[in-house]
Amino acid sequence: MKTLKYLLAALGLGLASPSISIASDCYHIAKILPNYEKQFESVSAGHDSDRFKPKREFFWILDETTPFSREMFKDMYELSKKQLAPGDAIYIASFSYNGKDNGVSRFLKPLFEYKLDLPIDEKKDAKLSTLIGHEDLRKYDQCLANQKGYVEKKIGLYAKGVMDGYSPTISKSEILYSLKEISVRVNQSKAKERVILLSSDMLENSAVTSFYKNNIPKKINPQSEWANADVKSMIGDFGGAKVYVYGAGIVGSDVNTKDGAISRDPQTIMALQAFWTQYFKASNATLIAFGHPTPTITPAP
Repeated sequence: MKTLKYLLAALGLGLASPSISIASDCYHIAKILPNYEKQFESVSAGHDSDRFKPKREFFWILDETTPFSREMFKDMYELSKKQLAPGDAIYIASFSYNGKDNGVSRFLKPLFEYKLDLPIDEKKDAKLSTLIGHEDLRKYDQCLANQKGYVEKKIGLYAKGVMDGYSPTISKSEILYSLKEISVRVNQSKAKERVILLSSDMLENSAVTSFYKNNIPKKINPQSEWANADVKSMIGDFGGAKVYVYGAGIVGSDVNTKDGAISRDPQTIMALQAFWTQYFKASNATLIAFGHPTPTITPAP
Protein backbone atom coordinates (compact mmCIF):
# COMPACT_ATOMS: atom_id res chain seq x y z
CA MET A 1 0.00 0.00 0.00
CA LYS A 2 1.40 3.35 -0.98
CA THR A 3 1.93 5.75 1.88
CA LEU A 4 0.46 9.24 2.07
CA LYS A 5 3.99 10.59 1.75
CA TYR A 6 4.42 8.79 -1.56
CA LEU A 7 1.09 10.13 -2.79
CA LEU A 8 2.08 13.70 -1.94
CA ALA A 9 5.31 13.23 -3.86
CA ALA A 10 3.41 11.84 -6.82
CA LEU A 11 1.14 14.88 -6.76
CA GLY A 12 4.13 17.19 -6.73
CA LEU A 13 2.83 19.07 -3.68
CA GLY A 14 4.51 19.62 -0.35
CA LEU A 15 2.52 20.31 2.80
CA ALA A 16 3.96 23.83 2.91
CA SER A 17 2.53 24.93 -0.45
CA PRO A 18 1.35 28.54 0.15
CA SER A 19 -0.88 29.04 -2.88
CA ILE A 20 -3.95 27.31 -4.24
CA SER A 21 -3.41 23.61 -4.92
CA ILE A 22 -5.25 21.76 -7.66
CA ALA A 23 -3.75 18.30 -7.35
CA SER A 24 -3.73 15.52 -9.92
CA ASP A 25 -6.41 12.85 -9.72
CA CYS A 26 -6.02 9.11 -9.32
CA TYR A 27 -6.89 8.54 -12.98
CA HIS A 28 -3.62 10.23 -13.93
CA ILE A 29 -1.53 8.95 -11.02
CA ALA A 30 -2.45 5.37 -11.92
CA LYS A 31 -2.00 6.25 -15.62
CA ILE A 32 -5.55 5.17 -16.43
CA LEU A 33 -5.70 8.49 -18.24
CA PRO A 34 -4.35 9.00 -20.83
CA ASN A 35 -3.53 5.29 -21.34
CA TYR A 36 -7.22 4.33 -21.48
CA GLU A 37 -8.72 7.59 -22.71
CA LYS A 38 -10.35 6.01 -25.76
CA GLN A 39 -11.85 3.25 -23.63
CA PHE A 40 -13.30 5.84 -21.25
CA GLU A 41 -14.82 7.74 -24.13
CA SER A 42 -16.39 4.60 -25.57
CA VAL A 43 -18.19 3.57 -22.37
CA SER A 44 -18.75 6.82 -20.45
CA ALA A 45 -19.38 9.52 -23.08
CA GLY A 46 -15.96 11.09 -22.56
CA HIS A 47 -14.68 13.45 -19.90
CA ASP A 48 -18.04 15.21 -19.51
CA SER A 49 -19.64 12.10 -18.05
CA ASP A 50 -20.98 12.05 -14.49
CA ARG A 51 -17.88 10.16 -13.35
CA PHE A 52 -15.79 13.29 -13.81
CA LYS A 53 -18.33 15.72 -12.34
CA PRO A 54 -18.58 16.16 -8.57
CA LYS A 55 -21.84 14.93 -7.08
CA ARG A 56 -21.52 17.51 -4.34
CA GLU A 57 -19.12 20.39 -3.74
CA PHE A 58 -18.29 21.54 -0.24
CA PHE A 59 -17.00 25.10 0.21
CA TRP A 60 -15.21 26.10 3.41
CA ILE A 61 -14.93 29.90 3.47
CA LEU A 62 -12.90 31.37 6.34
CA ASP A 63 -12.97 34.96 7.57
CA GLU A 64 -9.45 36.02 8.60
CA THR A 65 -10.86 38.85 10.73
CA THR A 66 -12.79 36.53 13.08
CA PRO A 67 -10.91 35.55 16.29
CA PHE A 68 -11.68 31.84 16.40
CA SER A 69 -10.18 29.85 19.25
CA ARG A 70 -8.17 26.69 18.60
CA GLU A 71 -11.11 24.65 19.89
CA MET A 72 -13.38 26.27 17.31
CA PHE A 73 -10.93 25.60 14.50
CA LYS A 74 -10.67 21.99 15.58
CA ASP A 75 -14.47 21.70 15.58
CA MET A 76 -14.74 23.25 12.10
CA TYR A 77 -11.95 21.02 10.83
CA GLU A 78 -13.69 17.88 12.06
CA LEU A 79 -16.94 19.09 10.51
CA SER A 80 -15.20 19.65 7.17
CA LYS A 81 -13.59 16.20 7.20
CA LYS A 82 -17.01 14.60 7.58
CA GLN A 83 -18.12 16.17 4.30
CA LEU A 84 -15.66 14.17 2.21
CA ALA A 85 -17.11 11.27 0.24
CA PRO A 86 -16.09 9.60 -3.04
CA GLY A 87 -17.15 11.75 -5.98
CA ASP A 88 -17.33 14.97 -3.92
CA ALA A 89 -15.26 18.12 -4.41
CA ILE A 90 -13.92 20.57 -1.83
CA TYR A 91 -12.92 24.21 -2.16
CA ILE A 92 -11.29 26.33 0.56
CA ALA A 93 -10.82 30.10 0.50
CA SER A 94 -10.17 32.86 3.02
CA PHE A 95 -11.06 36.53 2.98
CA SER A 96 -10.40 39.65 4.99
CA TYR A 97 -10.42 43.09 3.38
CA ASN A 98 -8.61 44.66 0.46
CA GLY A 99 -5.66 46.29 2.16
CA LYS A 100 -2.58 45.71 4.31
CA ASP A 101 -2.20 44.97 8.01
CA ASN A 102 1.29 45.41 9.46
CA GLY A 103 2.70 45.09 5.95
CA VAL A 104 0.77 41.89 5.19
CA SER A 105 -1.62 42.02 2.23
CA ARG A 106 -5.17 41.02 3.09
CA PHE A 107 -7.59 40.00 0.36
CA LEU A 108 -9.75 37.15 -0.91
CA LYS A 109 -7.50 34.09 -1.31
CA PRO A 110 -8.47 30.78 -2.92
CA LEU A 111 -6.40 28.19 -1.02
CA PHE A 112 -7.22 24.66 -2.12
CA GLU A 113 -9.56 22.71 -4.34
CA TYR A 114 -9.79 19.00 -5.05
CA LYS A 115 -12.20 16.38 -6.33
CA LEU A 116 -12.28 12.93 -4.76
CA ASP A 117 -12.46 10.20 -7.39
CA LEU A 118 -15.07 7.46 -7.62
CA PRO A 119 -14.11 3.79 -7.28
CA ILE A 120 -14.23 1.64 -10.42
CA ASP A 121 -16.61 -1.09 -9.34
CA GLU A 122 -16.28 -4.45 -11.11
CA LYS A 123 -20.07 -4.92 -11.21
CA LYS A 124 -21.39 -1.38 -11.54
CA ASP A 125 -18.64 -0.38 -13.97
CA ALA A 126 -18.23 -3.78 -15.57
CA LYS A 127 -17.59 -2.51 -19.10
CA LEU A 128 -14.97 -0.07 -17.90
CA SER A 129 -13.21 -2.45 -15.51
CA THR A 130 -12.81 -5.14 -18.18
CA LEU A 131 -11.07 -2.66 -20.48
CA ILE A 132 -8.45 -1.63 -17.91
CA GLY A 133 -5.51 -3.79 -16.94
CA HIS A 134 -5.54 -5.47 -13.53
CA GLU A 135 -2.28 -3.83 -12.42
CA ASP A 136 -3.56 -0.36 -13.34
CA LEU A 137 -6.78 -0.99 -11.44
CA ARG A 138 -4.74 -2.05 -8.42
CA LYS A 139 -2.73 1.18 -8.56
CA TYR A 140 -5.94 3.15 -8.87
CA ASP A 141 -7.41 1.48 -5.78
CA GLN A 142 -4.21 2.18 -3.84
CA CYS A 143 -4.40 5.84 -4.80
CA LEU A 144 -8.06 6.06 -3.72
CA ALA A 145 -7.18 4.54 -0.34
CA ASN A 146 -4.78 7.42 0.35
CA GLN A 147 -6.69 10.22 -1.34
CA LYS A 148 -9.02 11.15 1.51
CA GLY A 149 -6.17 11.25 4.02
CA TYR A 150 -4.23 13.55 1.73
CA VAL A 151 -7.18 15.95 1.43
CA GLU A 152 -7.77 15.91 5.20
CA LYS A 153 -4.15 16.93 5.79
CA LYS A 154 -4.41 19.74 3.27
CA ILE A 155 -7.62 21.01 4.90
CA GLY A 156 -5.85 21.07 8.26
CA LEU A 157 -2.82 22.82 6.78
CA TYR A 158 -4.78 25.70 5.29
CA ALA A 159 -7.08 26.06 8.30
CA LYS A 160 -4.02 26.35 10.52
CA GLY A 161 -2.58 28.94 8.15
CA VAL A 162 -5.70 31.09 8.49
CA MET A 163 -5.72 30.64 12.28
CA ASP A 164 -2.04 31.60 12.58
CA GLY A 165 -2.57 34.57 10.25
CA TYR A 166 -5.24 36.20 12.40
CA SER A 167 -4.27 39.66 13.66
CA PRO A 168 -6.25 41.64 16.27
CA THR A 169 -5.11 44.85 14.57
CA ILE A 170 -7.28 44.17 11.50
CA SER A 171 -9.94 46.85 11.78
CA LYS A 172 -11.96 46.21 8.62
CA SER A 173 -14.00 43.26 7.42
CA GLU A 174 -15.37 43.21 3.87
CA ILE A 175 -17.77 40.29 4.16
CA LEU A 176 -20.38 41.47 1.67
CA TYR A 177 -17.98 42.17 -1.17
CA SER A 178 -15.98 38.99 -0.48
CA LEU A 179 -19.11 36.85 -0.57
CA LYS A 180 -20.19 38.44 -3.83
CA GLU A 181 -16.81 37.50 -5.32
CA ILE A 182 -16.91 33.96 -3.89
CA SER A 183 -20.42 33.42 -5.23
CA VAL A 184 -19.02 33.51 -8.77
CA ARG A 185 -16.94 30.39 -8.05
CA VAL A 186 -19.80 28.65 -6.23
CA ASN A 187 -22.17 29.33 -9.11
CA GLN A 188 -19.67 27.85 -11.57
CA SER A 189 -19.59 24.52 -9.74
CA LYS A 190 -20.68 21.53 -11.84
CA ALA A 191 -22.01 19.77 -8.75
CA LYS A 192 -25.74 19.30 -8.33
CA GLU A 193 -25.46 20.05 -4.61
CA ARG A 194 -23.43 22.95 -3.24
CA VAL A 195 -22.81 23.33 0.49
CA ILE A 196 -21.03 26.25 2.17
CA LEU A 197 -19.51 26.29 5.65
CA LEU A 198 -19.01 30.02 6.27
CA SER A 199 -16.69 30.58 9.22
CA SER A 200 -17.21 34.23 10.11
CA ASP A 201 -18.50 36.59 12.78
CA MET A 202 -20.76 38.03 9.99
CA LEU A 203 -20.05 41.52 11.33
CA GLU A 204 -19.50 43.78 8.32
CA ASN A 205 -17.17 46.70 8.93
CA SER A 206 -16.31 48.37 5.64
CA ALA A 207 -17.03 51.36 3.41
CA VAL A 208 -20.35 49.71 2.56
CA THR A 209 -21.63 49.69 6.14
CA SER A 210 -20.65 48.83 9.72
CA PHE A 211 -22.35 46.49 12.18
CA TYR A 212 -20.39 48.03 15.07
CA LYS A 213 -20.89 50.97 17.40
CA ASN A 214 -18.00 52.03 19.66
CA ASN A 215 -16.18 48.82 18.67
CA ILE A 216 -19.06 46.68 19.94
CA PRO A 217 -21.48 44.74 17.70
CA LYS A 218 -24.69 46.74 17.49
CA LYS A 219 -28.30 45.79 16.89
CA ILE A 220 -28.76 46.55 13.20
CA ASN A 221 -31.93 47.37 11.30
CA PRO A 222 -32.13 44.39 8.90
CA GLN A 223 -34.37 46.13 6.37
CA SER A 224 -32.34 49.34 6.08
CA GLU A 225 -29.07 47.38 5.95
CA TRP A 226 -30.54 45.14 3.27
CA ALA A 227 -31.66 48.14 1.21
CA ASN A 228 -28.17 49.61 1.53
CA ALA A 229 -26.47 46.38 0.39
CA ASP A 230 -28.86 46.09 -2.54
CA VAL A 231 -28.32 49.69 -3.68
CA LYS A 232 -24.54 49.22 -3.49
CA SER A 233 -24.72 46.05 -5.65
CA MET A 234 -23.43 43.64 -3.01
CA ILE A 235 -25.77 40.79 -4.00
CA GLY A 236 -24.26 37.64 -5.51
CA ASP A 237 -25.51 34.39 -7.03
CA PHE A 238 -24.63 31.18 -5.19
CA GLY A 239 -26.45 28.87 -7.58
CA GLY A 240 -28.85 27.42 -5.03
CA ALA A 241 -26.24 26.62 -2.37
CA LYS A 242 -27.02 25.72 1.24
CA VAL A 243 -25.19 27.88 3.79
CA TYR A 244 -24.12 27.02 7.33
CA VAL A 245 -22.60 29.85 9.41
CA TYR A 246 -20.12 29.18 12.21
CA GLY A 247 -19.08 32.01 14.55
CA ALA A 248 -21.73 34.72 14.14
CA GLY A 249 -21.36 37.64 16.53
CA ILE A 250 -18.15 36.70 18.33
CA VAL A 251 -15.42 39.25 19.04
CA GLY A 252 -11.86 39.08 20.35
CA SER A 253 -12.73 39.36 24.02
CA ASP A 254 -15.08 36.39 23.71
CA VAL A 255 -12.45 33.79 22.84
CA ASN A 256 -10.01 35.07 25.47
CA THR A 257 -12.36 34.33 28.35
CA LYS A 258 -12.08 31.21 30.48
CA ASP A 259 -15.35 29.78 29.16
CA GLY A 260 -14.64 30.47 25.48
CA ALA A 261 -16.85 32.35 23.06
CA ILE A 262 -19.76 34.39 24.35
CA SER A 263 -22.76 35.14 22.14
CA ARG A 264 -24.11 38.64 21.74
CA ASP A 265 -27.47 39.48 23.28
CA PRO A 266 -30.41 37.72 21.57
CA GLN A 267 -31.83 40.87 19.94
CA THR A 268 -28.50 41.66 18.27
CA ILE A 269 -28.11 38.09 17.00
CA MET A 270 -31.71 37.91 15.77
CA ALA A 271 -31.32 41.14 13.80
CA LEU A 272 -28.02 39.93 12.37
CA GLN A 273 -29.57 36.62 11.35
CA ALA A 274 -32.57 38.35 9.76
CA PHE A 275 -30.26 40.43 7.57
CA TRP A 276 -28.15 37.50 6.39
CA THR A 277 -31.21 35.32 5.80
CA GLN A 278 -32.56 37.97 3.43
CA TYR A 279 -29.14 38.47 1.84
CA PHE A 280 -28.66 34.79 0.98
CA LYS A 281 -32.22 34.43 -0.25
CA ALA A 282 -31.66 37.31 -2.67
CA SER A 283 -28.31 35.76 -3.63
CA ASN A 284 -29.88 32.45 -4.68
CA ALA A 285 -28.87 30.54 -1.56
CA THR A 286 -30.54 29.22 1.58
CA LEU A 287 -29.23 29.97 5.08
CA ILE A 288 -29.79 26.65 6.84
CA ALA A 289 -28.02 27.36 10.13
CA PHE A 290 -26.72 30.52 11.79
CA GLY A 291 -24.33 29.39 14.50
CA HIS A 292 -23.42 31.88 17.21
CA PRO A 293 -20.93 30.45 17.49
CA THR A 294 -21.77 26.78 16.77
CA PRO A 295 -24.55 25.85 14.33
CA THR A 296 -27.19 23.53 15.79
CA ILE A 297 -27.69 22.02 12.33
CA THR A 298 -24.67 20.81 10.38
CA PRO A 299 -24.36 19.55 6.80
CA ALA A 300 -25.15 15.87 6.35
CA PRO A 301 -22.08 13.92 5.17
